[in-house]
Amino acid sequence: MARQLMRPFLFKVSFMNIGMTLCMDHSQYGQSAWIQSLAEGLGITEGTLFEAGAHQPNRISNSRSFLESGWKALLVEASTDNCLKWEKFNHPKASIFNEKISYKHGGLDKILERVDSPFDIDVLFLDIDGAEYQLLHNMSLYRPKIICVEYDNSYPLSIDFVPKFSWNSIESGQCSSTAMYRMMSSKGYIYVNSFFIDHVFISQELLSKFRNLPGYDSWGQKAFSRIAPKNLYQFNRVLLNQPPGKGGKGIEFYQSKLNNLVVNQYYRDASHYFYFLSQFFESFSPFVSYARGKEYFDDYVKQLDSFNNEYADSLFFL
Repeated sequence: MARQLMRPFLFKVSFMNIGMTLCMDHSQYGQSAWIQSLAEGLGITEGTLFEAGAHQPNRISNSRSFLESGWKALLVEASTDNCLKWEKFNHPKASIFNEKISYKHGGLDKILERVDSPFDIDVLFLDIDGAEYQLLHNMSLYRPKIICVEYDNSYPLSIDFVPKFSWNSIESGQCSSTAMYRMMSSKGYIYVNSFFIDHVFISQELLSKFRNLPGYDSWGQKAFSRIAPKNLYQFNRVLLNQPPGKGGKGIEFYQSKLNNLVVNQYYRDASHYFYFLSQFFESFSPFVSYARGKEYFDDYVKQLDSFNNEYADSLFFL
């Protein structure tokens, strides 16, 4: 969903100095180059990474810049077509596994064992569009040094949301920003940065070796409070950047998130979220009319009426 709603910002290529090497970042939001620089600052060069949801080497790849800097990559990808692209890429230090991670208890441990990962693998990327929270929460046999994990950034930080989960399927998407931060903190990981839909954490035991590192004292809760709000969905972009004549699509997006809270019985959070969204949608209406025209605005108003009618009565007294 993030890739659809933020179309103009889909593919970000940036350059930064990694030691003496110029590194081209193929990741979606610049996270790979930043993490690689962080790893080097912590004394990790030409290490090993694991990525679940490896996508493609030539489009939105977290791993490629690492490979180009001499790292080894253990890649897991459910799409056969994407795996074929990695095989065609044919990098000597990339191992691609066409598999899905089991949602059963210990699924992440099992796939790490399957790909012969080191116990304390240097970097772990996890982006499988659901169950990231549960898989990391239940990981017990491995201790990655740096973890970059996707979450749902459409919920405000006041909502600590973890979707229902069965061992056979994922229901209602991904956890909220705050939920991911809380769980990772409980497992002994320190928050260091965010890249729109990804949080980055570092293990306490690794960070403790670098207490003199610039910015050490500013990581953790201080950093989360400062950085995480800037990486939530920006309402104006979602509401204004829909296709011509489809002004209601942005409201539908937030409506689906509100519905996730209701389905998962987060009724109090759903009630507060509804009040906030309803007020914002109403107050933003003049901007929609001015910026996108009558056809877009009419669809926006139609969806707003539907939104209010669906939830006003059921959530009012919660």
